[in-house]
Amino acid sequence: MTPSDSSAMASARALATGLARRGLGAVVVSPGSRNAPLTQAFVGLNMQVVVALDERSAAHHALGMSLALQQPVAVCCTSGTAALNHGPALAEAHRVGLPLISLTADRPAGAHNTWQSQTLVQDDIHRDQVSQS
Repeated sequence: MTPSDSSAMASARALATGLARRGLGAVVVSPGSRNAPLTQAFVGLNMQVVVALDERSAAHHALGMSLALQQPVAVCCTSGTAALNHGPALAEAHRVGLPLISLTADRPAGAHNTWQSQTLVQDDIHRDQVSQS
């Protein structure tokens, strides 16, 4: 593990722990290398973790879980265009007032606008579909 890897894990653990303390009930993850630290952090908390291969399906699955559990559920994916697939479920959750949290990995800022894979400026990417960002 490199220093940046351990830094990513420390950040992921802090985020996952903070969300769990605030009532996060479960997380639906789509596998990816960039979001692997977050996935590991949630598993390490013994939180309910569901794996869904398709990001759009994952987001809708998380939406259904939020409705069934009546508590916040997160959906987590890798960086870039994968994050765009959370949009439809976020819009539905926003319209009906369900707590759905989209967690998206990101490439380093220096990689943005360089045509590298899985790179997209993600700041406020879902601003029209969420209450808070």
